[in-house]
Amino acid sequence: MKNVYIFLTFMLIITISITYGQQVGDYGSAGSGNWGTTGTNWVVCQTEGTWADAIPASTNPDSLNNVWIRSGHTIIVEQSPKYCKNLFVENGAQLYANSTVLSPRYVRSTGSVINVDGIIGKHDSMALGLYFLNPNRTITITGNGDIGLSRIQCQATNQTIVIDANVTLYFAGSGGSGSTGLYITNSGYNLTVIINSNKTLTMGPNSYLSTHYSSATNNGIGNLTLNVYGTLTTSSGAHINLNQSSYNSILNVYNGGIVKLGANLNANNLSSGSININVHDGGRIIGLNGSAFNADKAVILVKGVIDFGNSSTSTRNIGTATVDTIGRLRLQDNTFPTGTITFNTGATVEYYGSTSYALPTSPTTYSRLQINNNAGVSLASDITVTNLFTLSMGNVTTGQYTLTANSINYIQGYVIGALKTTLTSAKSFLVGVTSSMTPVIVQPVGSGEFTVRTHEGKHPNRESENVLGMYWTLQAGPGISSATVTLNYPQELVNGNEASYDVGFWNGSNWSMKGATIDAENNTATMIGLTTFGEFTLGEGEALPVELTSFTASQSGNGAVLRWSTATEVNSAYFEILRRRSGSNEVMSVGKVQSKGNSNTPTEYTYTDKGVGSGRYVYELKEVDVDGTSEMVGGVEVEIVAPKELTLGNYPNPFNPQTNVEFTVSADGNAVVKVYNIIGQEVSTLYRGGVKAGEYYRLTFDGQRLTSGIYYLVLETNGQRVVKKMLLMK
Repeated sequence: MKNVYIFLTFMLIITISITYGQQVGDYGSAGSGNWGTTGTNWVVCQTEGTWADAIPASTNPDSLNNVWIRSGHTIIVEQSPKYCKNLFVENGAQLYANSTVLSPRYVRSTGSVINVDGIIGKHDSMALGLYFLNPNRTITITGNGDIGLSRIQCQATNQTIVIDANVTLYFAGSGGSGSTGLYITNSGYNLTVIINSNKTLTMGPNSYLSTHYSSATNNGIGNLTLNVYGTLTTSSGAHINLNQSSYNSILNVYNGGIVKLGANLNANNLSSGSININVHDGGRIIGLNGSAFNADKAVILVKGVIDFGNSSTSTRNIGTATVDTIGRLRLQDNTFPTGTITFNTGATVEYYGSTSYALPTSPTTYSRLQINNNAGVSLASDITVTNLFTLSMGNVTTGQYTLTANSINYIQGYVIGALKTTLTSAKSFLVGVTSSMTPVIVQPVGSGEFTVRTHEGKHPNRESENVLGMYWTLQAGPGISSATVTLNYPQELVNGNEASYDVGFWNGSNWSMKGATIDAENNTATMIGLTTFGEFTLGEGEALPVELTSFTASQSGNGAVLRWSTATEVNSAYFEILRRRSGSNEVMSVGKVQSKGNSNTPTEYTYTDKGVGSGRYVYELKEVDVDGTSEMVGGVEVEIVAPKELTLGNYPNPFNPQTNVEFTVSADGNAVVKVYNIIGQEVSTLYRGGVKAGEYYRLTFDGQRLTSGIYYLVLETNGQRVVKKMLLMK
């Protein structure tokens, strides 16, 4: 069974285009002064459209009379309440209360229009409150004047307040610490507030727009619908309270509408009922001044923009939210909102600002990601963009992480570090180092993922050489058999003679030259048919000396045979062979082998290290250039195992005056090694003690004080005897 959900949005926007005129019986101000109690400051219209024949009023206006504050007059509400039907304040007229906003005075209206072309209230010390008394009525506050009200009280149900003017509400409670400026007054009432296009409702400091009659956090007492086509601005402490007990709150921000949060958006308490926030295409909610998004109980649909701006980073919860295909979340810091957030395909997250920061560690996958920060951003985790990555302004520094994006829109900026994308044809990777953008152009054979990573500074294996002050790591995924790669490099990072430059490839142990085409005029290096990938840099050929293609070691008797081969050599003098026991830091130089010097053809070398004791050994090759510089180019490990048999020998033989004696035994026990002359006289005892099978024993015999001739070396152990003849030649 397939469930189909159809969402219908009924939009109501009230546009005022009525020209108002005086009607017979309307009250008009007779001059400046108090509203009064006796009617002495009022006249009554006798002819429609004119005050010329108006007569003095005998009483104050009441709830059945339209009231006009006429041009040039200033009327003061000296006490509460005052009554009218519709209220008109003409251009050049002023109506206010002579009390502070902490103790407001009110005009109670039964009509449907408050039209102000002059001044009403104006600021908090002169603010005037409005009561609307009749149910089932749409009341429009309109005009081109200056409207500064204490508060608006909706004293009946099913009222719609249309803000068709620029209005400011100031009431913040008797102590000024906070209270409701626009709110539902009684339980079960229904209130709709509409802010028309190009009009602004401003909630002054600590003045709440609330579902509760006095609180910015308590659960609401009635149904509230807030439709924003213009601008709703909340000042510091002027919270919006959408919390509910058993009713419904709806905030709609339509095309062109903006909600500027200078204080908290509270939608975090819900007993029953619902809280819905819909940011329609073209609508925006902007967080300002450390405002908190306390919306964990709200269901939010974002087809427009929620811009978290400089809102609170400690409280940024958007409840159960869906960011639609055309929706966008904007952040100028790395505090990503919490909640259960679904991003539809095409939904955009934009990071902007003018101060550098690291992107949050979560999420790690975006449908659309946009960077718009002229100071740049950095990564704190691997990031994958599945739809479109847009670099509008600033660089992205990846550090140890990787940015993966298949569709990229470069406007201004580039990636410093690692960029991975899927290649099906030639593509330019706009990457670089801090000082310069150094694009890498890759033309693959086949298709698959390809990663380019830039590194700051010389390659760590060639830091003292004349090589480029940056290097690259190139990685091709399955499906790409080879590629033609063009590296762009910055002139300011060239060290040494650029005319001698080639591209060197480092495989982790050795360098090989790639024979790249270098265009020094345009600072490019092109490698054709590249099949092996890894770390690459540019440098003088002499700075990237030897490519070691193999290095092996194997046991031969009581020693080790080392074999290695090179593919190329540049200015190489010789190889020095170093040996140490595995796990030891004590290194011994055991020999040198002359190298070819300069060669572009493979060369093989062999060296035998004789008389090595049993155990595991590490051999290393040090390549030494003709100028005396050197580097380690390879290493290998080998185990030397002595035979479990009776052996005895010496070398050299003949000798003068010393020779090395070596023996092994077939079983553990004791052994004695002696030297006898040709007539059987004992000359020397070289060894007496315990022995183990599988170990080499090495001794030195010194014939310095003996005469030339034949001597016999005798080993006795476990009832066995071995004799070897030696010749001392002086």
